[in-house]
Amino acid sequence: MTKFLPFIGRKYNNSIYEVRVMILGLSHYGDYEDQYLEFTRDVINENAYSTGNRFFTLLTNLLRLSKIAPSDDERKAAWEHVVFYNYIQDIVGATGRISPTTEMWNAAKRPFLNVVQELKPQLIIVLGTQLWDQLPEINGIEWCYVKHPSSGSFSYDEAFQNFQEALKRIKK
Repeated sequence: MTKFLPFIGRKYNNSIYEVRVMILGLSHYGDYEDQYLEFTRDVINENAYSTGNRFFTLLTNLLRLSKIAPSDDERKAAWEHVVFYNYIQDIVGATGRISPTTEMWNAAKRPFLNVVQELKPQLIIVLGTQLWDQLPEINGIEWCYVKHPSSGSFSYDEAFQNFQEALKRIKK
C-alpha cells in the first residue's frame, strides 16, 4: 500500500524532456506523525521551491542541467516536469543516515511497482547506491543512477552526464 503519494508536477505528461521522468528517492525522515498520504507533496512544496535546502537545490540544478543558483520561479518550473517518489513507504527515523529495515525494503516493492504502473515513467533517476542496489527489474524503463545529493561524493558534472546520456538513450 502506498503510504506517501508521489509529487506529480503539472507538466509531467508533457515535459520539457519529451519523456516522463521520475526522481526516485530513498526515504523520508521525521516524526512518526509525518506518516500521512500528502507528506511527500508537502515536503516538495515546502523545500523545493525556495532556497535553504541543499538536497533540493542540487536536484533542482540537476533537472535544469545548470550549476547556476536558480530563482524561485526557475525552481518551480523545474519541478513541474517530473514526479518525485520515495521508495520506502515508512518514516525511517527522526534524522538522516538511518537505513531502512529489511521489512521496510520488502514492503516497498509492491507500492513502487503500482506507482510505476499508474504513472508510466519512461526514465527513472535513482538517487544513491543503497537504493540502486535494491530496485526490482522493470522492462521498458530507462534508469539513470545519480550519487545521492546528500553524499559527499555527489558531482554535478557526473550527474549531468548521467542524466543527459539517459535522455539520449531513451530518445533513440
